[in-house]
Amino acid sequence: MNAGAGLLQNSGIGVSPALTASISAYTSIEAISLITYCLDNADKVSGTTQDNLYNLGAGVFPGLTNIVLPADQAVVGKGALTSKITEHANSLLGADVGVFAQHLSLASSFTASSNEFISSASNADSTLEINTDVNNLLTGAITDTTVALPSFAKDLLNSGNLLNYNDLRNIGNPLSFIKLYQRQAGGLPVIDDYLREQGINPSGLVNAVLLSDPSAIVNSQVKDLTAEGLVNYEDGVNPSDIATTDGKKGLGQAVWDTLGLITGDDLANVQNVLGSSIPYLKTAQDLLDPRKVFTESYKGLKSFNNDGVTVLIYPEGKTVDTDTDIFYEEAGFNPGLQGLGQSLYLAVPEYIADSNQALGRSLQQVKDIFNITSQQLSAVAEKLETTKGLNAVIELEKPVPDSTINYFKNVYGTGSGTNGQFLVTDVMGSVAGYTHTTELTQLAETVGALDDLGALDNLANLYETMKNLFDNVAGYYTIVPVVPPTVPPTYTQTWYIPAGRYGVSAGSFGSRNAAVDVVIAAIDVELASLAATYPDQAASTTVNMTNISAQIKREIDNMPKAGIVTDDTQLGIKTAVMGLVNNLHDYGADESLGGTGWILENVAEDNFYGESLIAALREGRNIRRLNNASIGNSLFIDSQTRTQQRATLKDSTYSVDEAKDL
Repeated sequence: MNAGAGLLQNSGIGVSPALTASISAYTSIEAISLITYCLDNADKVSGTTQDNLYNLGAGVFPGLTNIVLPADQAVVGKGALTSKITEHANSLLGADVGVFAQHLSLASSFTASSNEFISSASNADSTLEINTDVNNLLTGAITDTTVALPSFAKDLLNSGNLLNYNDLRNIGNPLSFIKLYQRQAGGLPVIDDYLREQGINPSGLVNAVLLSDPSAIVNSQVKDLTAEGLVNYEDGVNPSDIATTDGKKGLGQAVWDTLGLITGDDLANVQNVLGSSIPYLKTAQDLLDPRKVFTESYKGLKSFNNDGVTVLIYPEGKTVDTDTDIFYEEAGFNPGLQGLGQSLYLAVPEYIADSNQALGRSLQQVKDIFNITSQQLSAVAEKLETTKGLNAVIELEKPVPDSTINYFKNVYGTGSGTNGQFLVTDVMGSVAGYTHTTELTQLAETVGALDDLGALDNLANLYETMKNLFDNVAGYYTIVPVVPPTVPPTYTQTWYIPAGRYGVSAGSFGSRNAAVDVVIAAIDVELASLAATYPDQAASTTVNMTNISAQIKREIDNMPKAGIVTDDTQLGIKTAVMGLVNNLHDYGADESLGGTGWILENVAEDNFYGESLIAALREGRNIRRLNNASIGNSLFIDSQTRTQQRATLKDSTYSVDEAKDL
């Protein structure tokens, strides 16, 4: 609230106080103060004289002249570097807080949206496998299982609670089915009678599957499968016996055979327990056959072979024959997937074991599959859209081609952050003193140390001579009427270099340019001497000035990309200020290098409103920290940015036959 009150009154922010202080520290050095004045008034000379002034010390000791380096003048402008910094920073700040708010919002949005693409491009090769299908990215990998989503959704809904997504590695295991069934019903209704008829103790079987991993005991031997059967064993199994013993069945096989006996009304009752309504089933064994569970979509079911290649599970799948008792005489199973269910070969037919493991392999690709139900998966699959009809996209060898990656990494990604990512300061860092404050501080320290030694006294004397010529100081300038007088009157102007000035001889000149040319020549000699005496300082100050100009050029290049054209930014936009106020917490929570939090903290003025601004930024960071600790602190109201009315869009889903052909 306090920060908002200040900002709405155009108070609380300004060009970075630290930047202003660093500029003052540099330009308060006598020599720099004098030459800065001359550069700011360079329009008093012209032609080559002006050009020589703008390039004074270039390549020699520019840190002693405060010029914009010639290589940077086309973008940054000609004149005093510190003046250009101030001019640029003020243009970003604007005449009121509303202007700054608009600029900050645009810069922040541009940075966030750009970096999303740049970082994605940088990570594309490492996070996306070469054979990753675009459909899978669009659908959360549900299309790893099938692209015939409407038919798949119908089958999922019909399957009720048959599939346990928490235990997909055991899909197709008869003992896993018993475990699921028992948890659904709290026992084994219907099935228990058939188990007893086969000599299997239902209680012992339940204990076995609940106390053990079904995969670990599926081939454990059932004793004799007679009336006494498993009754002799507390857990229903004899782990010491092996499944290959003559005349003995493994526990999984025994349950599978038992399921084959359950038909008709009893099978219907089993489906009722499972909440399923799968059509055309003949026995309870069909509940473990993906072809018969996924009646509508089985021909389009996919998986991965051991080479990671996507293939159909049933490439030769037959159409359902509902008029005969012979159901799917041919499995139509893909031989390339054989062996996936080898651990279940002693319990169920091989194609049942393999097809279930193939199905489980593809279902496991769905994100968070372990936490959903068939009903939830059905509801979303029914409404998902695919790449149907987008042939160019379908034909991609990988979701993000190299041309796209290279564009965002090497062409678009020109920011100063990691992998070319943009910092907010790449767009408007100058107003907060980004780069400039550090470089100017070093520049002031280097030049100030020379001034303390008295090394700049002669240079300052020459700069003073030039300033006096600029200002037409008495002794440096006269103006007298032409004799005889003319109508209108004309005057003779003369500029002088008086005796006793360092480095120059006394003389008179018919133009200011001529007088200044003499002084510039003397300055060049003095700068060369200083550079030879202090080469390290000359080099270091050149680096400082180069870095400053590079930052300004970076911003000037990026501002139009972000939509910032300072001359076109509207004044008096209170809604922009309110937007800034409302976003202070979010801006403050941005602790990234060159981010909004840093910018706002550095433009805060040294007054109550400026301190309130910083407090609001800190509050934003604290809110995030409290939320991370599950400590409540703020009230957020839901809102809608789009109408709830839905558009009619083109069909984007595949039928089963289209999926098979694809």
